[in-house]
Amino acid sequence: MNARYECMLYELPAGLQKAICSKAMQRIGSVDMNCGMNYTSYPLFAHIPPYSRLEHSIGTAWILWKTAHDLTLSYAGLFHDIASPVFSHVIDFLNGDYETQESTEALTGSLIEHSRELCAILEEESIPVSAVEDYHQYPLADNPSMQLNADRLEYTLGNMIHYQFAEEELAGKFLEDLSIQQDERGNPEYGFRTEERCLQFGMLALKCSRVYSAPEDRYGMERLARLLKHALQEGVLTRKDFMTAEPEVIAKLKQGGLKREWEAFTALHELEFSDHGTEAEGWLKVSCKKRMIDPLINGIRLSRKEESFRQALEEYRRESFEIYMREKSEYE
Repeated sequence: MNARYECMLYELPAGLQKAICSKAMQRIGSVDMNCGMNYTSYPLFAHIPPYSRLEHSIGTAWILWKTAHDLTLSYAGLFHDIASPVFSHVIDFLNGDYETQESTEALTGSLIEHSRELCAILEEESIPVSAVEDYHQYPLADNPSMQLNADRLEYTLGNMIHYQFAEEELAGKFLEDLSIQQDERGNPEYGFRTEERCLQFGMLALKCSRVYSAPEDRYGMERLARLLKHALQEGVLTRKDFMTAEPEVIAKLKQGGLKREWEAFTALHELEFSDHGTEAEGWLKVSCKKRMIDPLINGIRLSRKEESFRQALEEYRRESFEIYMREKSEYE
C-alpha cells in the first residue's frame, strides 16, 4: 500500500481499521482505479503507479472522518467501492452501461451482510448495515454530478498525483483549504475558502476529466470489455470471477486460450481516427461518462466567479465522442 494511505489508515478509529483489514475490503486492494488501462501500453497509462480501490476507499473514509467526524458516514464512505469488480468500470461497459457506470453498485449491501467480519464490527459500533450500504444517502459522501464530495475529491487528488499533474504537497494544500459549505439546495458540500486554490483545483480536476474520457481510455475499456465477453462465452471466466482479484482473472485468461487476446490488449499503444468506419475494419465508436467538478468557493460555483474556468468547462462538455477509433499497429 502507498505510504500516503498507510498514514491515513492509522489515523482512523480502530473499528474502521479492522474493517479495512477484512477479507471483503482486502479483495479490492487488487482492483486498480484505472479500469484495466494500467495494463495497456498507451503513454497516458503505461507508467502510472498502482492505485487500488482499497486505497481510494481508505482515502474517502479518511476525508469524511477528518472533516465530519461522523463514524457512520465514514463507514459508508469506506464501503462505497466494496462491490467493485475486477477492472472496475470495464464491467459497466460489458453491461452496456457506458453513460452512468453504476451497474455494479447493487451488491454493496449483500457483500457487507455476507461478511461475518464486517457485521461483527458494525454490531460493535451499533451501526446497522442499512446505514452504511448506500453512500448516496449522504451528500458529503456522494452528490449530483459536478458537485464535490469525498469520493470525487479523493480520486481527483489521487489521480492528480498518479498522473503527475500535481505533487502530494499541493494535494495537502487543497485539503487544508477545504471546508464544509452549503450547495444551492442547502445540503452540505465540500468547498474552498480561497479563490486561488479553488481555481487551481478546478483546472487540475478538469485535466483529470480529460484523461477519464480520452480516446485511449474509451477504446481500451471497450476492447477489454469485449475480451471479457469472449471469455464468458468460451467458459474461460464466469461472472463470479469478476468478484475476485485482477491477477487471478488475468491468469485465467492466459491459461484459458485467450493469451493472445490479452497480449494484444496489453500491447495497445497508438490509435488512429476516422469520421466513418465499420467494425469489420476494426473501427469502434465509444461513448462514456464525462466526470466534471464545478467546485464551490465560499458557497458560490467557481464557474460563476471565474470566466476562464467556465469556458474550459463548457469546452469540455461540448466535446463529441462521434469519432471512430482503432489501434493503428493492428492495421498497418
